[in-house]
Amino acid sequence: METLKMINRMLFFLSALLLGYILFALFFSKTRTPPSLPLSAETALSEDFSDEKSLTKLNPFSFYQEKMKGSSIFDDPWLQRSSPPPVKTEPVKESQIIADKSLEISKQLKLVGIILDSNPKAIIEDLKSKETRFISPGESIQEAVLEKIEKGKIILRYNNKIIELGL
Repeated sequence: METLKMINRMLFFLSALLLGYILFALFFSKTRTPPSLPLSAETALSEDFSDEKSLTKLNPFSFYQEKMKGSSIFDDPWLQRSSPPPVKTEPVKESQIIADKSLEISKQLKLVGIILDSNPKAIIEDLKSKETRFISPGESIQEAVLEKIEKGKIILRYNNKIIELGL
């Protein structure tokens, strides 16, 4: 019991000593404050920053804006990018439009599952309308007709173009 009282007194003494040191450091020590910055850009430009004590030199925004002009933070600085060659445009043919539309349809449809039984069905998710539909051969989805259901894939026909979707 005596040892506990002795340890308790020592801890009290050490905590009082630590509190005294913290109060002394707060109120009586000289703190180093950074030099105050000028209030305006005009006074910053008129001051002499040649001494080693000043860490930064303030410039007006236009100085930095001129340096940033024409640069991109996303480009690699070591790669010199030249402007791409001009693209020659040709008239679009109807077959290209149909091919583009069939490609668009294949990107908007996702084959989720296949039911292979006496009445086979394809489970297709329409990503455009966010619907899931059960489709049998001969039925259509987005102007494409389901031609055939096979194991692991389906075959759609859009304007005599074949579109194949797989699991």
